[in-house]
Amino acid sequence: MLGDDGFDVSNLEVMRGLAEHVRPFVAKWTSGDGRQEMEAAQAGSALEPGQPLVRSLALLDDPAFSLEGKSQAQVIDILRLCFARSIIRRASDLSGWARVQRDFTHRAAAGQFGQFFDTLFEVEAAIYFRDHVDASVEMSETPRPDLWVNFQSGMRTLPCECKRIEPIDDSQLKQDALAHDLDAWLQDQPPLKVLVQLHVPSNDVASGDVAALVGVVAGEAMRDPSQWSTLSDPDGRFQVSVQALGDQSVLQNPPISVEDVIPKGSLWVRSQLVPMPERNEILAVRSLVRVRSDALPKRVGTFETNLKKAVLQLQEHATPGIVAVRLRPPRGLGDLFEADQITRRLFEERKADHVALVALFWNEGEEQQKDVANEDAHLRTVGYHLQTHFIANRNASLRFDSIDSFDRRFPDVPEHLMRDPETGELIPADKSLLRVPDNRTEVHDWSEGVSFYARLAEPYGGSPRGFLPRHLGSDNQTLALWFSDDLSVRAMLFADDHLRAVATLDLRAWRGREELLFWITKSAAAFTVAMPTPDERARVVARMAKVSNVRS
Repeated sequence: MLGDDGFDVSNLEVMRGLAEHVRPFVAKWTSGDGRQEMEAAQAGSALEPGQPLVRSLALLDDPAFSLEGKSQAQVIDILRLCFARSIIRRASDLSGWARVQRDFTHRAAAGQFGQFFDTLFEVEAAIYFRDHVDASVEMSETPRPDLWVNFQSGMRTLPCECKRIEPIDDSQLKQDALAHDLDAWLQDQPPLKVLVQLHVPSNDVASGDVAALVGVVAGEAMRDPSQWSTLSDPDGRFQVSVQALGDQSVLQNPPISVEDVIPKGSLWVRSQLVPMPERNEILAVRSLVRVRSDALPKRVGTFETNLKKAVLQLQEHATPGIVAVRLRPPRGLGDLFEADQITRRLFEERKADHVALVALFWNEGEEQQKDVANEDAHLRTVGYHLQTHFIANRNASLRFDSIDSFDRRFPDVPEHLMRDPETGELIPADKSLLRVPDNRTEVHDWSEGVSFYARLAEPYGGSPRGFLPRHLGSDNQTLALWFSDDLSVRAMLFADDHLRAVATLDLRAWRGREELLFWITKSAAAFTVAMPTPDERARVVARMAKVSNVRS
């Protein structure tokens, strides 16, 4: 045991002991028949995905269980089991706990694991208000609200609605699944590098369509293994680039570097490792798949939808209420700022005067590692700290202005923000980047398409980088081409001081060229950017993906 809420995951007896506190809620799924039913239900999409509690219990039931050799996903499952047990243990004396136990059991038995973790967050929020704010908390016996919170004696007891944002976006899961499917397909092929650039949400692309185009492009690539080959979907939904792995596929002393592929997006690399009697090992890369998308999922997920749902639910009560939301862990300060601004905009529009406070929660991880004395081993400590951000509604009859987190979190807010086209995060932007440039070429009619010719100072091989000096535009719209460090060009559409749309074309097949020709067209639906393939037998087409923005 590591303190009151710590667990030594290397101690099998400790781990199995804590598992027994969670097992009653998921007992149905830990038997042989239950596991088979779960697998069948998952195959038919009848059961919600993601059962870390069941998976980790199955691992611990193995008599030969050891953390050694376990994947990162399996370790995370076990840590989530520790997390769930810790919350359940600390909440057992909460008023209304019997109702929570019934919810846990019912939702787990029904395979509703998303709702199971929704209830777990309700308990976590109650513990926070009780232990860190010294509030009196009661788990509601009725469906609404989730909690009743009283901050001090003589104050009204306030209803609290809790919402949890799924930690991973469906489109990201689909993108990962697409990379996985292509990796499986490549096992029957010669050693290849395959890059897929999506221009629409991954949910709008069938893996079979992508695999079919990969097969065509792979055939071209094998005719000249030294060159990248590329084609796109005719509708501009995705582009595929393929090259033979070459020397990297030959067994050799590690390390092996694939220098022309930056590890971004969903990346799968399959290698062959051969132990050698007189030396450590030799290594070869057998396949590489990378999938990226211009249509990025929202960094804050379904935050706005869930916030509005909670606001609507609190209208049922006569007293002002609280909304508690578990966010995805912000990967940058812009993610938290975005959630903050969505909330404040709702307050400013006077659509939530009955909500006094919105409390945002997320976990931040901390990891420490130290050598164990007299042993060839390391002790790794992983801690999860609950972070909070409070947003007070100045239009509510009950005010919490003194705990509002804005000034502490965002002491210096940039005047202009834009969505990073590669990560999706809100980032500071130079006003000069967003305004209409002086050197813009005016386009009066996009219907026939506009050509964009670039003659480079040297054969293309990763340079130039940055914006091409010539921009196109009409009215308040400006289209610019940005050469990135990833052997690609990104068409970027700016309007009204915001980045509105992007399309990325992979340029690996054009390495060594000194002339590049782009063709820009605009329809009622969107802009598209096209290039003739290096052999000029086809066009690579990219549909521009819309970029969402937040009004600050």
